[in-house]
Amino acid sequence: MSDFGFAPADYIPTGMPQYDGNPLIECLPKILSDVDVVRRVGNSPTRPNEAERALDPKLRGHGVNRLKDVVVPFEIHLRLEDLFSQLIRYGYTGRNPLHASSVRHRLPSSAEIKGHGFMSTAETMTLIGLSGMGKTTALNAIAKLYPQVISHSKYKQQIFIETQVVWLKIECPHDGSLRGFCAAFFSSLDAALGIEKYSKMSTTGRSISVMLQNISQLCKTYFIGALIIDEMQHLCSSRGGQDRDKLLNFFVTLSNDAGIPLVYVGTNAMLPLFSGVLRNARRAAGMGQSLLTGSPRMIRFGRIWCHSSGPTTGLKPPLR
Repeated sequence: MSDFGFAPADYIPTGMPQYDGNPLIECLPKILSDVDVVRRVGNSPTRPNEAERALDPKLRGHGVNRLKDVVVPFEIHLRLEDLFSQLIRYGYTGRNPLHASSVRHRLPSSAEIKGHGFMSTAETMTLIGLSGMGKTTALNAIAKLYPQVISHSKYKQQIFIETQVVWLKIECPHDGSLRGFCAAFFSSLDAALGIEKYSKMSTTGRSISVMLQNISQLCKTYFIGALIIDEMQHLCSSRGGQDRDKLLNFFVTLSNDAGIPLVYVGTNAMLPLFSGVLRNARRAAGMGQSLLTGSPRMIRFGRIWCHSSGPTTGLKPPLR
């Protein structure tokens, strides 16, 4: 397997008894304070110098695109980071690879074995907001606080050769189809691992039920810490609702049986997905829901920022 962008595991005890002794948790970055989150998540583009401001207007127009990279942390970012941090770590407490129940649970035949002792600690979180409000940008910034893939070799003098995918982000296909979802998962996993292996699973004529079983097993094999599912509103357009219901049921199974924490992301159009079935609504609430809205405070700050950021835009003369 290619060691593509893998971070070597560095185990640091957290001081929390439910976390320590679990290599999947001890290898994660330290739990951040709110101040650290603001510093790490916030991003400001490079301010143009006088030489750039003197360039032709057509050239300076390209510099304006740097504003798209701006991330200004608000309370919602702090809440999302805290929820995401707890989601991953608590989800791993039930999947300690040093425990016999977790070892049995990872076996391909575990679904057929009753009484293997595995108890899922997976939770879910939901992020809802209008299109263009910055949902994906915020979640990407928070996810990148963690290495996506960690390579293990030895833990406390014990051989422990494993590859851990801390988070995996996929987008629901535009037609909300099950086959499209499976293809997106395999492609995203290949991209994270730097290989071209699993994408073939969606093009070899396998049935959808087999591919869903493969996804569940791969989530266990690579200790996926959080599965981020973006553009959930696309499921509302799935054919006849059959694929939608099957996929929602699969998400519940993935969380309960495979122990994988889930993050649902989408616009307000995704709300009907969880209103029809009680267990889907309960699972969607999980660890918490976050609504990304244009609050008056955010709008007021945006006006002040735009007025004071003339030098950042490269305008000549700067805004006053």
